[in-house]
Amino acid sequence: MKKWLISGVVAVVALILGAVGMNMYNEHQEEKFERQYESSVARSYSESIAKSSSTSSAVSSSGAAGTATSVALPSEQEVVDRLKGDLDKFIADQKGGIIKTGSAEDIRDAFEDTYVETYQNELEAKFPGEANEDQIESLIDLGLLTLNFDEKIAAAK
Repeated sequence: MKKWLISGVVAVVALILGAVGMNMYNEHQEEKFERQYESSVARSYSESIAKSSSTSSAVSSSGAAGTATSVALPSEQEVVDRLKGDLDKFIADQKGGIIKTGSAEDIRDAFEDTYVETYQNELEAKFPGEANEDQIESLIDLGLLTLNFDEKIAAAK
């Protein structure tokens, strides 16, 4: 009887340790993926900026007879400020709702589906064009990376 009890306890401890190990491995993989995504976004943003600045300098130095209109997209700081303000509004609006009941991923999705997409659509309407859409998307991605979203949501809970 003692052997069965000891075997059962050992099996339970092994299962718990295995579950903890799997959880730690999954968190490590998520962090690794996030780091890769952040570096990819930063790299594509810098490539996009370099490409657009070389294109705009080529247009301005070509002396073409056609009219070239240059648009000034909002700065990264303006985008970050707008997203921070939107996040504060979202937290205030949803403090008793999804912030209390939802997972971090659900909360992030709700914020992006409402405020971020609205802001992106506003910018794309204000600055039309394929090149501008790519730059706007990069600006918003970088803005989202600087928000400390998870920390603010955890503080609001």
